[in-house]
Amino acid sequence: MFIAKRFSIMASVACYLIRCETTQVTRTELSKEIIKLGKYMNDKVFQIWHQKREQGFFSWLSKSTLGSFAFYLVFSIAFQYSSIGEQGIASFVKSQWVNYVLFTGLMIVANGLLWLYRESSYKKEACRRNIM
Repeated sequence: MFIAKRFSIMASVACYLIRCETTQVTRTELSKEIIKLGKYMNDKVFQIWHQKREQGFFSWLSKSTLGSFAFYLVFSIAFQYSSIGEQGIASFVKSQWVNYVLFTGLMIVANGLLWLYRESSYKKEACRRNIM
């Protein structure tokens, strides 16, 4: 009985290893296909980014940062309204100015990096399509 249990456990471990090995082979084949094909923009994203890059870097950066700052400002006031109390919104905003400046700075950096990533993806796709 003990030997039968041991054999059963060893058989299940062997089956698990065989499944893992098969999965790894499949993943390896898929990764070769992904490396071969690469990640490219689809047509819709390609057209949208083509239009956005015509605005220019600084225009896009300022619009994106201003939009995210406005979103952060409105929702920080809305969700923290209970802590404003009798002070009023103006004094609350004055007490939070460091957070707003830090958020704006981080969003400028994040949007700048996002621009660089999208621009590199756009250039790869344009080369693939023989546009550039």
